[in-house]
Amino acid sequence: MQVPDVPNACVRCGTPYGLTRQPLLVRRGGGRIRYVDVPFCPRCWRLHESTRSVFFVAAGVATASLVIGLAVSVISQDWVPAAASVVFATATVFVARAIRRRALPVVRYERGSDPVVVIPTVGEVRIVTGGE
Repeated sequence: MQVPDVPNACVRCGTPYGLTRQPLLVRRGGGRIRYVDVPFCPRCWRLHESTRSVFFVAAGVATASLVIGLAVSVISQDWVPAAASVVFATATVFVARAIRRRALPVVRYERGSDPVVVIPTVGEVRIVTGGE
C-alpha cells in the first residue's frame, strides 16, 4: 500500500481529530486500481465500513428477489412477477450504491493523471499512487 502525503484531516469530513490511516481504492490511468492509505476520522470510517455491509446485504436481497420472481413467474406462467422482481432488484442495488457513494470521500479523476481527493477543510489534494 502507498502512503500519500496528505494533510492532517479526514478525507471525508475534514476533521483533524482522531485520525487513522485506512486503505482506499483508487483508479489510476489505464484503469489500474491501487490501494492508498488516507486519513479517516473514526466516525467516517465506521460509516464507510457499515455502508459496505449495507451494499452486500442489498446485493443478496436483489439476487434472492430475482430468483423468487423468476420461480413464481415460471410457476404462474405470467411475466409480471419476473418484471416486478427485476424492478425491485434494480431499485435495491441503485439505492444501496447511492448510500455507499455518500460515505466515500470525493475523488476526481483527470485523464492521464493521478486522482485528486477533495478534502472539505483543506481543498484538492493530488494522490500520487506510484508506478507500474
